[in-house]
Amino acid sequence: MKNYDWIIVGTGAANLVSDALIDAGFKIAICEKAKFGGTCLTHGCIPSKILSTCAASYLDMINADHCSICLDKEAIKIDFQDLKRRLFNKIDESLGIADEYRDAGADVYPGCAEFLGPHEICINYGDGRSAETISGDRILVATGAKTRIPEIEGLTEASYLCPENFFDRDYPDPYPRSIAILGSGVTACEFASIFNAFGSEVYLINRRPGLLRHLDREICSSLEDQFNERGIQILSLGMPQKIESVDGLKRLHFDDGSTLEVEAIFVATGVVANADELHLDRAGIDRDQHGYIRTNEALETSQPHIFALGDINGRMQLRHKANREAEILIHNLLENPQAPKRMDYSCIPSVVFTYPEVASVGLSEEEAIKAYGSEAVICARFDYSETAKGYAMGISAERASQAFVKVVCLKENRKILGMHAIGAQASLLMQTYAYLMQAAVHPIAIIDPELGASAAVQEVRSQKPNSPEYQLDYMEIFDELLCAHPSLFEVAAWVSLGFEDEAE
Repeated sequence: MKNYDWIIVGTGAANLVSDALIDAGFKIAICEKAKFGGTCLTHGCIPSKILSTCAASYLDMINADHCSICLDKEAIKIDFQDLKRRLFNKIDESLGIADEYRDAGADVYPGCAEFLGPHEICINYGDGRSAETISGDRILVATGAKTRIPEIEGLTEASYLCPENFFDRDYPDPYPRSIAILGSGVTACEFASIFNAFGSEVYLINRRPGLLRHLDREICSSLEDQFNERGIQILSLGMPQKIESVDGLKRLHFDDGSTLEVEAIFVATGVVANADELHLDRAGIDRDQHGYIRTNEALETSQPHIFALGDINGRMQLRHKANREAEILIHNLLENPQAPKRMDYSCIPSVVFTYPEVASVGLSEEEAIKAYGSEAVICARFDYSETAKGYAMGISAERASQAFVKVVCLKENRKILGMHAIGAQASLLMQTYAYLMQAAVHPIAIIDPELGASAAVQEVRSQKPNSPEYQLDYMEIFDELLCAHPSLFEVAAWVSLGFEDEAE
């Protein structure tokens, strides 16, 4: 049995850790049962943004009369074959990643990993090859999450789309004339916007009223109004109780006796941890009530030699969050183990790439009131239409509710608690506030204190009451501040990589 310094299970943000370990001379094994590159590259934020950007550009042209541009709307077409080509050109970048790691000296195991014990992992290939067992002194688990498939009678038989198969064997060609999207979260709303722009009749099916219920209500109400205006039908009927195929269509049956017939179904009802095949219990790795691996703010688990990052720990399904976790882990394990850094989850920016964009960082008004009380919170709002640029973009006062920025503060000192935006390039408007909030002095929360922490992490925790305060100096600004992915602001954020090139 081969023994390694490190076994890395998963190849999304974990690749950052793999790269650092290889550069440091460690002997590592990399296990991946699917495409290399993780959710983001293969069926998540990158390919979906290729589609949503195309959809937004198309809708901008359709609505160009707001900017005094007259176009023949019937002549505006989407080249779906070229879109498909560009989409899979990007996804197929995953094909060369395994060989790059082999060339770098890592052993790559393209199979399904499962724990046999705290240090032992078995690789099952599923193609007739015998399983292999390897061991590692330390292990990183970063297997992500997958779509939660609801238990609905007839769903499997009728067939359905979800991000995992949509960007693979079941990519629609052509796009369906009608589609029911199950869910009301980020993925559901983004794909509703995409399918609508691409000509599908879209039905958003949710369990209870409201879209994006984890975000600020005022922002989400605006998005819902604009979806309705575009013809996206939002049906708060609950999940269908039964689905059947009838004359080439899929018929959905609901509790109230109503039915809906569509050409396709897209499932976007949230995610679950990609952990069912790992047998984490054999390694003594604790999971929370939702099945995610329990980690503290230093990405430590219940086993001192095992770490976890990304979607598998259940804290925000965002690639930039996972990348930051990887950077924290690299620092703590390789760069300065005696002075560990801790992950700050309080100021993680996020963007919903619908049309229009929705961007958010920090607390919503509702969350702030719950945390501090209604008398302690103050909110301010400013509409695009009240600025010269907004007017130039054709956003009139009559459309003010469709594009605005909202800031949530503490009343006593105007400390920024959250910022929320809806409208064109909302992601760019939000990022400045995200940087301000990240750079300000603020405590980093202790996460899961009942979970064992290393002595170094315990020392950092004990430096001040409750938790250490976090403040950046000028040299740390470029390295520490977190930008939402994949927004265009990354161009400005990642320019700092040029300093590293100069240093080399």
